[in-house]
Amino acid sequence: MPMVQEFWKKLNTNEKMVMYGAIIVAVAFLLGVVSPYGFGTGSTDVVAAIVIAVLYYLKYSPNKINWPAPIQTIVLVIAGIAAVFALLAALTALSFLFAFGLDGIAVIVNAVGCAVMAWFAYKEYQAMPKATPPAPPAS
Repeated sequence: MPMVQEFWKKLNTNEKMVMYGAIIVAVAFLLGVVSPYGFGTGSTDVVAAIVIAVLYYLKYSPNKINWPAPIQTIVLVIAGIAAVFALLAALTALSFLFAFGLDGIAVIVNAVGCAVMAWFAYKEYQAMPKATPPAPPAS
């Protein structure tokens, strides 16, 4: 646990909220696993949550990695794709009568978790320093 606590201390506020969303997605996946009809509910989203957690861990690891894009952009894209899948799953589940059982709850919790991940990934993306545009040529 000390390693997890040290990692958690390195995260900023938006990153912590993205991680809370990832935890919510993991809980929703576990709810889907134990429900009678929802096995696999949010399986792509739980993969996205794990990938985001690994990205944040690698961001603060002692080894420096040359990322192909800013880490905030990568996390935003992954969280956004997961949120779209979660929204589609929630809309589909609401059309069935069994959606109000444990598996329906899992789908809704998954959608909430993905929304939290995407929203705070967007806020972290907005907070990242932007490159200044080049100065106009002197006349």
